[in-house]
Amino acid sequence: MTRANVLVTFNEKDFPAEKLKPLRLHTKHPDEFLLDAFSLSPEIFIEAVRADFAHYKNPPLTFDTYIESLTRAGVPKLAHALKAFEVLMP
Repeated sequence: MTRANVLVTFNEKDFPAEKLKPLRLHTKHPDEFLLDAFSLSPEIFIEAVRADFAHYKNPPLTFDTYIESLTRAGVPKLAHALKAFEVLMP
């Protein structure tokens, strides 16, 4: 059995801290959560990004378009951090 301590959501305003505290939970925006995951294991994270990016074949995406889609999806900090790894993408 595991126990979560974070609720990852774009909608943090609907999960007030005073309601989550008794449950020993807190919220985290997906952008922050993904940046945390990236910082814990950059090599594994970049490999996952490479695999995700590579599967866009029909139609193919440029890495710039991929980064723009992450920004539009609400994770602009992650998109910015990943931009530096363009040379590692297929």
